[in-house]
Amino acid sequence: RDRDPAFGAVCTAYEQEIGTLGVQVSGDIASELDAGTPLDYVLKAIAEAARANKRSWKYVQGILRRYKIEGPHDRLTSNAASDDPFAEQQRELSARTKR
Repeated sequence: RDRDPAFGAVCTAYEQEIGTLGVQVSGDIASELDAGTPLDYVLKAIAEAARANKRSWKYVQGILRRYKIEGPHDRLTSNAASDDPFAEQQRELSARTKR
């Protein structure tokens, strides 16, 4: 997984927005992506958790459960994608994985 750009992007986002990335969380992230959770869902969930000042993987997982049911919308704010610090990175990775 170390060379997977999606995994790397999520790990970077987690470390920047939530905190230290331990072995357990790293494995949980890999499992989430392996299960087919879209990259944009995971990145948006991390950003949403950070904005809510709920900096834990369990909180991110709760957001992801909601996204899988309701779709990815942000309950805290309806900011434009330009306000999302990972929007550009997300677009680039999505473009790379679709090739």
